[in-house]
Amino acid sequence: MAIKRITTLTAVAFVLGIGTSMAQAADQGGYLGVGLGQSKVKGACEGFTSCDDTDTGVKLFGGYQFVPNAAVEIGYINLGKFKGTDSGGFTLESKSHGFDVDFVGTLPLNDQFAVLARVGMFFWKVDLSGNGVASQSGSGNDLTYGLGLVYDVSKKVSVRFEWQQFKDLGVKDLPTKDTDLLFASMVFRIN
Repeated sequence: MAIKRITTLTAVAFVLGIGTSMAQAADQGGYLGVGLGQSKVKGACEGFTSCDDTDTGVKLFGGYQFVPNAAVEIGYINLGKFKGTDSGGFTLESKSHGFDVDFVGTLPLNDQFAVLARVGMFFWKVDLSGNGVASQSGSGNDLTYGLGLVYDVSKKVSVRFEWQQFKDLGVKDLPTKDTDLLFASMVFRIN
């Protein structure tokens, strides 16, 4: 199932990235970016009487645009902290972060706006703690993908508005959860 999703998303990102003009060599080169937004763990509040399943998410990234509408991107993502308390007063808290490697494709809508699609792998770590239990950690890698809109402020600066999902984060013996990040970022071209 995961292989089928990866193949489909890769094909969509490839079409979005390569399906437009490749003659604009000036659009190639490196870039750096920083993003800030809200993360949300899907289904995290099940079984808790009090729960906070959202937090601030931060993303730092860099990439190389090898053709005008396709790039490879590497980023560090901190998805924040999530906390739940059950009726007996037991509190559980988790923190998630990691690195992603993505293929990013864009489809220009006009001279300043473009649609963005991404697909890649997220190499994650989750730290879990609670009152009365020993702290636990889990790590792994899984699929990440997303969609967004890009606005070119100038030839060197862009603003992105994106949604990105990180699949199956968790700690051994507990159900894994998907986490969404809705964020805005500034991108600075360095070519």
